[in-house]
Amino acid sequence: MPSADTSVDEPESLPIPRRAVYAITLSFLVGIFWIGGMIAGSLPDQSRSSTPTFTWMPEWGVALGDTTVNASLTYSTVTLVLYGISIGGQAAFTDSEHRRRIRRSVGAFGVLLAASALTLGTFAVAATFVNPHRLPALVVVIPMVILCWVLGLEVGRFIVPAHHVQLGAARQARDITVQRLGALPRPSKNIWTAHLVTIGYGVVAGIVTGCVVQLIVGRGFMAGFLVGVIGTSAGLLMLLQINAGTIEAPTRASRLWTRGLSFAGYVALVLLVNTGLAIAAPAATYGLLAVTIGELLLPALFHRPPARLPQWVVELSLSGAIARVAADDLTRGLKTTQRRIDDLEALQHGKRSMSLRARVAAALRALR
Repeated sequence: MPSADTSVDEPESLPIPRRAVYAITLSFLVGIFWIGGMIAGSLPDQSRSSTPTFTWMPEWGVALGDTTVNASLTYSTVTLVLYGISIGGQAAFTDSEHRRRIRRSVGAFGVLLAASALTLGTFAVAATFVNPHRLPALVVVIPMVILCWVLGLEVGRFIVPAHHVQLGAARQARDITVQRLGALPRPSKNIWTAHLVTIGYGVVAGIVTGCVVQLIVGRGFMAGFLVGVIGTSAGLLMLLQINAGTIEAPTRASRLWTRGLSFAGYVALVLLVNTGLAIAAPAATYGLLAVTIGELLLPALFHRPPARLPQWVVELSLSGAIARVAADDLTRGLKTTQRRIDDLEALQHGKRSMSLRARVAAALRALR
């Protein structure tokens, strides 16, 4: 006997959040325009600038001419058709896997049309800067671009895996997060304490810097204090936020990569502010060198402390501060993942909200 198709009864997948689709598509387009600007700036007829050049955009907008309006109208028509197929047209197929494939294919075309329409709209707006006669065309182009963007990306939200794949990935992410939460070192009691303690280490570094400048030069305590506080506090807060996500991270490579890059940024910041102070007070150069070495050793205090430390020591430590930030981040992630699992399980048990077509059908049945 032929095996039954288990995909027929599989529930629908959860779509991608709208903000995520918008952010990904916009980031891609910004990258494309940036690359185009870099290429344009390196052409032989340009001034060989190291920064991107966008003078080509108005020229391209003018060169497109009436094609922009015609293409925008065509794009909007096709986008409406794709939206209709994604919302209801694919329901004509009885095989749920076939319906998902159609939705994913339609979603890919929807994202392509949305990106193309926004690109055309950008060229149309740029053309008005060199040719004001192109302004009336925006009355047609801009509404069509908005229509293509909203509906095209709405269709693109369904480029997602099957329901069982989403549910399995969400449950695995939840289990990993719970495991990471259980393996964290003891954190400080609240997030405010964590940040205040981190800034406190920067204040201590500022006081030491100010005292060194004052003792060697005879003046400049306040300047040294402010430079030390701003540089060290900003660097430690950066390490606090970035490296919190690396505590008990799944892979060693990701931990080393993230921590290495963040520490390189911290080193650059500390060297920058202390070098500027040494230039302003050359007599204190060697003293500031010793202060700089001390400040570069401060991130070692983020390391996991011994388990038997009293809680008041944990409260005053950078390790307790970073553990608190990590715990809060993981807790928020766990809540988000659990909500996703609840939504997927609701779909699995048929408890999802009724679609517009289902509500209309239920209202008609009630009138009979």
